[in-house]
Amino acid sequence: MNIGIVTENYGSVYDGCMVYVANLFQNLTKKGHNVYVFAPQYPQFNPNSEPHVTWVPSIYSRVLPPYRVSKPWAAKNIFHQLFRQLRLDIVHSQIPSLMIYPAYAVSKELGIPNVATYHTYLERYMTHYVPIVPQVLARWLAKTYSRSACIRTDCVIVPSVAIGKLLQGYGIETKTEYIPHGIDIETFKDANGLSIRREFGLEKSDKILLYVGRLTSEKNIRFLFNVLSRLLRDNTVSRLKMIIVGTGRHEIEVKRECCAMELSEAVIFAGLVKDRRRLADFYAAGDVFVFASVTEAFGLVLLEAQACGTPVVAVGEGGVCNVVEDGHGGFLTRLEVEQFTEIVRRLLLDPELRREQSCKAREHANRFSLDVMTESLLRVYESLAEAKRTT
Repeated sequence: MNIGIVTENYGSVYDGCMVYVANLFQNLTKKGHNVYVFAPQYPQFNPNSEPHVTWVPSIYSRVLPPYRVSKPWAAKNIFHQLFRQLRLDIVHSQIPSLMIYPAYAVSKELGIPNVATYHTYLERYMTHYVPIVPQVLARWLAKTYSRSACIRTDCVIVPSVAIGKLLQGYGIETKTEYIPHGIDIETFKDANGLSIRREFGLEKSDKILLYVGRLTSEKNIRFLFNVLSRLLRDNTVSRLKMIIVGTGRHEIEVKRECCAMELSEAVIFAGLVKDRRRLADFYAAGDVFVFASVTEAFGLVLLEAQACGTPVVAVGEGGVCNVVEDGHGGFLTRLEVEQFTEIVRRLLLDPELRREQSCKAREHANRFSLDVMTESLLRVYESLAEAKRTT
C-alpha cells in the first residue's frame, strides 16, 4: 500500500507520538509498504535529510514550545500536489494537530480514506499548558476540538479504553477501533543495565528508581521527588538513587525543585537518550520504574520498561490502566504519596517479589508487540480502502 502519515511532530520533540510514528514507519516499510511522512519543518533540520519526509512550512508555537505548528494553507497546497502524485491508498493522521484539517479536506476531495489516531488527553493537558483556563472551559475546548477533529475522519484509532470512553462521552459517533500502541520487543530483549550502572559509578547492589519521559509539569515529577524523599528519610532502603532520562520545557524548574528538596546527591539527570538500544540499557538498570502522570492516553514508556523486565509502579489513571496490569509486572496506586511509597519500598526490599514481577513484566509486554499493532492497523487501512473502491 501507499500510505501517508500526517503528524505535527516528527524528529523534533521526543514524545510518545513521535516514537509511535517512527515505529509505525519502520515496521510498515519493513513489510514492503511505501510510507510517506508529512511533518512541520524545523529551522535546524536539513530538508533533504530524510527522503521519506515532506517538511511542511511551520511557525513557532507560543503555547507549546518547543513545538512548531504547520501552516495549514501551505500544507493544503503540498497535499494537493503529493497525495495524487504518490497515489496514496490511505492517509493516517495524528490527533492533536492543525494539519489534520487540510489532510481531511484533500483526502475527501481525492477520494482517499482517512484514519486518525487520538494521542492526547487534551482536557488534562490544557490545565498545564494554559493554566489560566478554568477546568470547565478546558473540558469544553477539548470536547469541541475533539469532535471537530474526529467527525471528519473515516475511523478513529484509540490506544486505550480510557480514551475510547472519553470520546464516547464527548458524543463522538465516528467509527472507532481500539488498537493499543506496540513496541519492537527485540530492541528491549537483551538490554545491559550493568553498563549504565558502571557509566554512572553505581554498584550492582545500589537500588535505582527510574523515570523516563519529558520533564514537564503534567508528568508530575514533583510527586516522584516526594516519594524519593520519604524513602531516604525513613532510611529503610540503603544506597538509593533515582535516574531521570529525558528533557522538556520545565527541565530547569524540575532541577531547581530537586535542589530545593535537597535530593541532588540522590538524583542523576541523564538527559535525552535517542538511541533505542541505549535507552533499553537504562530501563534494565532500574530496579523499579516509577511514573506519576495522570494525563496519559497510553504510556509507551511503561511498556518499554516492562519489556526490559523492570517492574512498574504507576498512578492508575487514564491510559496507564491499559498498559499496567496490577500485580502482573507492576502495581497501580492512587495519587497518594504514602501508598505509592509503600509499594515502591516493598519492591525494593523484597528481591523475590521483584524477580517475580520482572518475569511477569516481560510476559505482559510481549502482548503489545509492534507487529501486532501494525497488522491491526493494516486491516483497518485495507478495509477502508476496499470500502472506498466499492462505492
